[in-house]
Amino acid sequence: MFAIPAGDFTLALKPLQYLPDESGEKILDWLKVDLHAATRHIDVRVQWEMMWDEVNQLRELIDELYQAIRDGAERKTVSYDSREGILRLDMQIVDPRLGSITLDYVICPDNAQGTKVIGSTVIDQTYLPAMANGLDALSRFAG
Repeated sequence: MFAIPAGDFTLALKPLQYLPDESGEKILDWLKVDLHAATRHIDVRVQWEMMWDEVNQLRELIDELYQAIRDGAERKTVSYDSREGILRLDMQIVDPRLGSITLDYVICPDNAQGTKVIGSTVIDQTYLPAMANGLDALSRFAG
């Protein structure tokens, strides 16, 4: 399971079902997940189908950010937008010495039609390996 337990904000993606594409091409496969996001005042849960490739895309962005911190990059931003418009994550290095990262998030539980949970929190580089491992687990669930 992928999770970001960051103080007043928690985001978790739990795999529910693997949906292979009829073409047999892995890149087109889908993964049904339970998305759970919570802030101090809002709790959102939605089932969502994300493409297998999206899991790997987010994994690559986390690797890219982690490497930038290790390389001492002053500023680096990575952004993830789900194809279905359910989840957006922007992560920016704010202090490479401390490995501090601003995490901006937008969660649209009804396919970007109305309600949005928008916020920001600060995490540090120690979150990134666990996030990457969680995405690896999602990827393995998808075959």
